[in-house]
Amino acid sequence: MKHKRVLCLLQEKSSLAMIFLIMISLTAIMLLPCKVVDASVARAPQVNVGNTDQSEKPIILTNDRVVVTLQYGFEQQARYGRTMQLTAKIYNKGESFTGEIATTLMNEEQDNIRYATTASIVGLEKNVVTLNIPMNRASKGIKFEILSSSNDTIVEEVIPLNVVNLGTYYYVGILSDMSTPLSYFEYFGNKCVSLDKSNFPSDYLGLDILDVLVIENFKISSLTLEQQQAILGFVKRGGTLVLGSEAYYEDGISAIHWLSNQNIISLDKTSDGSV
Repeated sequence: MKHKRVLCLLQEKSSLAMIFLIMISLTAIMLLPCKVVDASVARAPQVNVGNTDQSEKPIILTNDRVVVTLQYGFEQQARYGRTMQLTAKIYNKGESFTGEIATTLMNEEQDNIRYATTASIVGLEKNVVTLNIPMNRASKGIKFEILSSSNDTIVEEVIPLNVVNLGTYYYVGILSDMSTPLSYFEYFGNKCVSLDKSNFPSDYLGLDILDVLVIENFKISSLTLEQQQAILGFVKRGGTLVLGSEAYYEDGISAIHWLSNQNIISLDKTSDGSV
């Protein structure tokens, strides 16, 4: 689904009230019906499928060989019609091995789709493996597997899957150092998720679940290079970015120029950087 691109909103130090009003206006705009969304909703699950009461905590799988911590989407929530990023943190208790990490989407039609990657799992270390899975089926669960190169089954577990369809509402990611960042977005029915450096994806597919990314009161320069590139990929592929500054005004100016250098926005080089 294509999204209207908002280039960038950057406030002066003394204009906090202005950006507040701008963001409220943006929220109202976000609630307007979108024909593309409405067309897909007719074919999508109506509200929620899967285990909607599932805990937001990571899923822990353990046996005598490995300990696996699984996290998918944001807050253990996938979204119909978007890419679900599954991250497996694998602690190998024994010797290193090469194997296959696989996930199978389970659905009522039994035409299950399997996604897999090969990885070398180092012994006595935490290994991180990521799978990007298109959520184009009304899947109620996933089967997670770790198989050795000799076809030994190290892990095999079926996990309930929480898949949502927001209809005409929006999924908003808020990257901020504020304690309760811009939570008023949720008052209009939108789904909001709080982001920080620890849970921010390292590639743009991890942001595919979002419609809008709001960066407010946060230093972009504190993110890794991969996380910064994820922001660029998200916007270049039609995602909406709203950028404020508040206490980080100077860092916000550099972020504006950074976006300009990446051809995300057009900036008059003779201006002071305010957009």
